[in-house]
Amino acid sequence: MDPEIEGGYCGEEVKKCIHIGLLCVQEDPNDRPTMATVVLYLNNPSINLPSPHEPGYFKRNREQLNITNDKELDNITDSVNDISLTKFFPR
Repeated sequence: MDPEIEGGYCGEEVKKCIHIGLLCVQEDPNDRPTMATVVLYLNNPSINLPSPHEPGYFKRNREQLNITNDKELDNITDSVNDISLTKFFPR
C-alpha cells in the first residue's frame, strides 16, 4: 500500500478487497463468487475467504510450454501477428 496516499485506511480492509478482487477474476466462472457473495464478504469482517487459484493464464502457459523460470518467458510472444505485442516493464 502506498504510504503517500493521504487519509486513513485500514490495511486489512485493503488486503481483503484485493483478495475478493482475485476471487472475482478466476479463470473458471464457477469459481467466481456471485455479487451476493461479494456483498456478504465485504459486510462480514469475520468471514474466512476461500483462497484464489493461481491465475490460469500463467499456470497454463508454464505447463504447456514447460517453462521453469521467468527468463524463459521473455522470449515468448502472445501475439499471432506481432501487431498487438505489448511488453511490460517494471516501474
